[in-house]
Amino acid sequence: MLSELHMYNLTPWRQLAKPHADVLKGTFQQAEFAADLWQVHTGRASQDYRDPKAFFQRTFLTEGLRNLLMGTARRLAGQSGEPVIQLQTSFGGGKTHSMLAVYHLVGRDKGKAAVADLQGVGALLDEANVTVLPQARVAVLDGSALAPAGPTVHPDSPARTLWGELAWQLGGNEFYELVKAADEAGTSPGKAALIKLLEAAAPCVVLLDELVRYVSQFGEQRLVGGDLNSNLSFVQAVTEAVKAVPTAQLVVSLPDSDVEAGNAQAVASQRALEKVVGRVRALWKPAASDETFEIVRRRLFAEFGASEEIARVCRHYARHYADNPDFFPEEARHNTYYERLLAAYPLHPEILDRLYQDWSALEDFQRTRGVLKLLAQVIYQLWKDNDQDALIQPGNLPLQDQRVRSELLSHLPPGWEPVVVRDVDDRLAEPVGLDDKDQRFGAVRAATRVARTVFLGSAPNAGVARTGRGLGLSRVLLGAARPGHAPAVYADALQALTDRLHYLTHEGSRYWYDVRPNMRREMEDRRKRLDPHEVEEEIQKTLESLLREGRMFRSHVFPKPDGAEIPDDQNLRLVVLDINNPFQRSEPGRAHEAARHLLENRGTTPRQRRNRLFFLAADAADAGRLREQAGTVLAWRGIISDVQSGRLNSDVLQEKQLAGFRKDAEQKLLSGARDVFRWLLVPEAIDTTSPVQWVGTEKALNRSTLGTLAKEIEQRLSAEEWAIPEWSAKFLHQELRNVFWREDKPAVSVDEVWEAFCNYLYLPRLASRQVLEEAVRQGSGTTAAFGMAKAQPAAHEFTEASLGQQRSFGGSTLLVDPLVMKAYLDKAQANAQEPTNAGTTGTSQAATGGAQSTSWGTGHGSPTSEPTSGGAASNGGKQLNQPHTYSASVMLDPAGAKAQFSEILEEIVRELTGRVGVKVRLSLDIRAESEAGFDSNTARVLKDNSQRLKLDAHLE
Repeated sequence: MLSELHMYNLTPWRQLAKPHADVLKGTFQQAEFAADLWQVHTGRASQDYRDPKAFFQRTFLTEGLRNLLMGTARRLAGQSGEPVIQLQTSFGGGKTHSMLAVYHLVGRDKGKAAVADLQGVGALLDEANVTVLPQARVAVLDGSALAPAGPTVHPDSPARTLWGELAWQLGGNEFYELVKAADEAGTSPGKAALIKLLEAAAPCVVLLDELVRYVSQFGEQRLVGGDLNSNLSFVQAVTEAVKAVPTAQLVVSLPDSDVEAGNAQAVASQRALEKVVGRVRALWKPAASDETFEIVRRRLFAEFGASEEIARVCRHYARHYADNPDFFPEEARHNTYYERLLAAYPLHPEILDRLYQDWSALEDFQRTRGVLKLLAQVIYQLWKDNDQDALIQPGNLPLQDQRVRSELLSHLPPGWEPVVVRDVDDRLAEPVGLDDKDQRFGAVRAATRVARTVFLGSAPNAGVARTGRGLGLSRVLLGAARPGHAPAVYADALQALTDRLHYLTHEGSRYWYDVRPNMRREMEDRRKRLDPHEVEEEIQKTLESLLREGRMFRSHVFPKPDGAEIPDDQNLRLVVLDINNPFQRSEPGRAHEAARHLLENRGTTPRQRRNRLFFLAADAADAGRLREQAGTVLAWRGIISDVQSGRLNSDVLQEKQLAGFRKDAEQKLLSGARDVFRWLLVPEAIDTTSPVQWVGTEKALNRSTLGTLAKEIEQRLSAEEWAIPEWSAKFLHQELRNVFWREDKPAVSVDEVWEAFCNYLYLPRLASRQVLEEAVRQGSGTTAAFGMAKAQPAAHEFTEASLGQQRSFGGSTLLVDPLVMKAYLDKAQANAQEPTNAGTTGTSQAATGGAQSTSWGTGHGSPTSEPTSGGAASNGGKQLNQPHTYSASVMLDPAGAKAQFSEILEEIVRELTGRVGVKVRLSLDIRAESEAGFDSNTARVLKDNSQRLKLDAHLE
């Protein structure tokens, strides 16, 4: 990606490292990477392996190989050196390649190449203090090429056994005669005969390769090549004979694992050979990890560009790791990592580490040969795709290419193909889609790069029950991130993938792929099968929990379309519209129509108290997302239930993760419900004849950190005065003057005002009746708000009238135009001062009282100055025939007792307790009978709850 090349202007690797021609053409074959000693010996191998010059040109002399060659040189020169060398390492670990190095060193294609022609050999001989390396005879005994069931035919002489073949290769028929009798008999010639043979051939080297394959073919039978015992005896004899001849050496290779050895017979043969050879052998050291870097470089790349520019690229990578210590492994932040970057260039050390440490642990993955074959295909594909990165990292692995993918998958158990196609790297793979969708990730292909990195580092160990499996986050970033972009982008991409992928598992900060789908796939399959009604019920329950803390209103979530379950009472009620009736700015009719129907109807009857309802609707664009979140919660719960009941198998890690997945899903559902249901629909009207107008949709709810959704709604209702929690007498006076009082009706009861406020959309929507009563209480102490009276027996008469005097009141208390009340009280006072026919002052019809002077404006008939006094009319004492006691009883329906009892408290008890001097006593009788009797659990619950509620209860 040229935009990434870069903020640092780093040169692409393809401009500084040119692959060999066979890599560039993609013409390599598996056999070209498989060094075959017998093919070289018989002249049928490729030029790279057959020609000593070409071989050493492409061979990196590791420490182990240098020691082997120096030991061979000393041995043949008669100076020192181990007589028997055992090469034993993992499959593809370089055993045969090392034998080839010995073969070309001592044979030099039978004298055609000088020591000076072999790259690196001259310096090696100088270090070994070998001034002259003699031309030596070489015998190659390849157990995979020789057949114990039949002779190997040579001119004038068939060789039946290993010792016959050894003699013939060292000196033809002349030397064969030394072991002919033993060869024909199939018995070991013995140490003395072999010493005589080796002395005649010295200086000489015997290379025994694939010996286990040869020996394991005998079993219990005797073949042309002898039997198992005779061959084991030969191996023991030849090791002792070589030890006795100062200028002879034996190099023998043995497999390092039972799998490489083969069947049970081969394993037994391997054990026997190890015991025989182990008596006199010296172990050979395979290539160290960093030495493999140069081995790979030599074989895959023909030439390199300016070393200064290569060093510059590596410095920027090393600096990137050092500058971001929180994101990368500690080893990458050390100065030594810069040296590793240089040694591996243009390959990143991490890709080689993963192949050699993880993939080479697989039983059929050849340590060096497998790495070379895979990387050759990777380099070929990247070159063809014009890759412009500065280094080849695990994140560059082109798994979309079928050949690269097949090479890797061939070493893994069945089942990995769908993992790669769906969750790692393919045209329709999730990481590719995420990069295409999210510009932040797509700019650096972050999701695809981290997916490739996790796959390379975790697939070989999938299914291994061990602590710390998978890759840690820092190592994922080491394989994916590049200089010039924040490592956090790649970390975020990995986190996003853990929420999407089916085969990616993580525990803490470690990530790995597995052929077993993670529980997320099971969850998604279950979510698809859920009944939509189940999903909507879960959303309903979630919203009910979010609205539970509401104090201003009562909520009704997803009521039935007829609205019968929403009481037509005086309580303020929030109606949450069904998610199938969402709000959309461009087409609001759907939500408005559903709200209008509920506003106007309760079942089959018209709704009266319409000003007590307001509505909450989902956002149409996000409703689908909320359904998905609810389905996820239900699916996780179902999985956990099945795991606990044994209906679904899972491992310990998955069970541990399930609880976290469910909790995370439930949190997302809570957050999502609060987010999606964000449109308040508040009905208003200009007057009784005008259509409903909906307010609240100019802007969505403020998704702040206020707490629950209920509190958020209450704050918005209060701020916009769509539901008024506090109200002053001044505003009550205005509404009374503008709406209720008329010249022919200057008084209205508190009940009438409250009922009108509940019914009509053009009037204020008070949070509760208490808000009105508090305004009445405030206004009763002023002369400007209203007068108060118990009744209005005639057009210009009032009972228990007052103005500017705070007093107790009830629902039937009249609120009177203050001007009318003042006129009435003035007249009553004047009449009270006139002398009676008896010459004495009569009973006063009005009692004056103190007044507060407040001016709130004028109304009909308002005076030019504010009244300063007021009075109260009285009949002068207790009236006859007045009732002194009130009692009532009612049978409550248990199913609706809560609503009925609430209404009784509101309409009856509140009226009684609001009056001075009235003593109220309430009692509640409960009687329940069961023919079958109450079980012990029910009895316990009743007893405990009765004690907690302090009920005088009995169970009989």
